[in-house]
Amino acid sequence: MFSNLHFLSLTICLFFIDNVIDVQADECQFLTMCKCTNFPLFALIDTNYLSKPRSALNQDLFCTYSSEHMNETKVTTFDQFKYFYYRFRTLTFAHYPMIPRHAFRFVHFESQSVKQTHKTNNRNVIAFVHIEQTQAGIFEELSLADSHDQLLISFLDSPSMSYAHGALAKLRCYELKFYRTNPQISIGFFYNTISIQHLIIDNPLFTGFLPSTDSFTFQLEKLSIKDISVRHLQGKHFPIQWPTVIELILENFNVNGGFRSWNNKEIAQSFPNLRSLTFYSRSIQHILGRMFEHLNKLEYLKLTGITTIENDGFYNLYQLKELNLGNDIRRLDPYAFLHMSTKLLLLNQSLEISIK
Repeated sequence: MFSNLHFLSLTICLFFIDNVIDVQADECQFLTMCKCTNFPLFALIDTNYLSKPRSALNQDLFCTYSSEHMNETKVTTFDQFKYFYYRFRTLTFAHYPMIPRHAFRFVHFESQSVKQTHKTNNRNVIAFVHIEQTQAGIFEELSLADSHDQLLISFLDSPSMSYAHGALAKLRCYELKFYRTNPQISIGFFYNTISIQHLIIDNPLFTGFLPSTDSFTFQLEKLSIKDISVRHLQGKHFPIQWPTVIELILENFNVNGGFRSWNNKEIAQSFPNLRSLTFYSRSIQHILGRMFEHLNKLEYLKLTGITTIENDGFYNLYQLKELNLGNDIRRLDPYAFLHMSTKLLLLNQSLEISIK
């Protein structure tokens, strides 16, 4: 099984993979996103056999890849992990046709409790690049005691990936990110998930979560959506209720004509305990009256790209501790700040601002 061990430098190995496996530069963002420079970086490309090149740096690249001329085997990389007792800090799986159930049952992770280094530079990372299919229960036997505060998971550049129902069952993680993946994300993908501190959707084609026949919720503290391709944002785009979400980031950088308006009553029902909202849309430059009326528990509100605040723009926001209006305000109606209060108001220094 391990007759094909190669001891190559990191540079040679990266060159070999790039030319044989045809991995594009933007498919290997884990090489720059990983900050764990004190620990080996392990990347797994496809499935058939294993090699472990050595590096002169304190950062190895652990690879698996396949070729048409090699003998096929039913033994997958995930099964072969049982022969490796190294404690992994970072794992990246690229060009895998499927991530199976209990994929991490044989994986030993380096825990924060083992290496007491600064946490922000020393978290565990699992990245999936160009994945076609997932099965239910991928993380069901993942063993990492402090995963809720330690584990970062990313699905990257997987435009045709299928989201299996319950794929994230039993998962606890600090951050889960979807970047340029299939935008049709079923909320059932999260069925039986335990907790995610920060969920990030970064996809200009995302139109909201597809509903599920199961009724459930899970622990989620922060939700970031970088782009959303809907004209009118409503509660139906978030088909389950998240009472644990306290921070919501909605930023539309790339979609022309998308996210032109929103139903703040329905959004408030989806996130009943929301305390912090960061808001930016290329299509919204004017804050209309009572635009945040039902989000009356907000303590922090940050608006970017806004040029005009109409009367009663922040109606019913009496719990605000900080209101940040960005750097583009040009006009404030005379009663823009009526029926609200805040401890701190941040306003741009522009000389063009006018108050009517």
